[in-house]
Amino acid sequence: MKLKNLLLLFAILTLLVGTTGCLFSPDDSEDIDPPDPVGLEDNTTKDILISNFRLIYEDMDSAEYEAMLHPDYRTVLLQSTFDDWADSDTPLQELYFDHDSEVQIHRNIFEGLFGVNEAGLTIPPIDSINVEVMDKVGAWETVEQSEEYFGGRDAWFARYTLLMYFNKPDGSRFKVEQNVDFFVVQGGDDLWYMLGQRGSSI
Repeated sequence: MKLKNLLLLFAILTLLVGTTGCLFSPDDSEDIDPPDPVGLEDNTTKDILISNFRLIYEDMDSAEYEAMLHPDYRTVLLQSTFDDWADSDTPLQELYFDHDSEVQIHRNIFEGLFGVNEAGLTIPPIDSINVEVMDKVGAWETVEQSEEYFGGRDAWFARYTLLMYFNKPDGSRFKVEQNVDFFVVQGGDDLWYMLGQRGSSI
């Protein structure tokens, strides 16, 4: 399966989207063990936040992932991704995933549930994730106040080059290679939170 139309590495979850219906169900005959706790630093800087993001993803820790997201979080989709789902039984309603959708999608993935893609085909579960490359390109920059999804919040962004593998139980895997802009904002507790992601092809 080609992933070239996915917005970004984490939008492999447009293939496994749970935002438009209950497309996943756990196997009642099998208990899901919670992941071991991740050793994370407090998100006192933007770079620590991104480092924790990588650790959380590889540990597939949905609780820590939710904790690092700002309430106004958005994953902005490519138009091609949105269009791919337009004729499916579960078309996407917006050009982005909001906070609640993002949380539910990652719970589904991190708990190893089956999914359904835009063609109605079953997608095998993911049982591990490897982040091979997560390199910042340039420096953190302030977000323009007029920016459509992330403006007006004193937010910052930086572009990262990413290479990730989503591994399936049968030994096959999805490769996702993309540039991603990460948007972050500081909370009232002086910690940094993920405000959103927006990707593009390399």
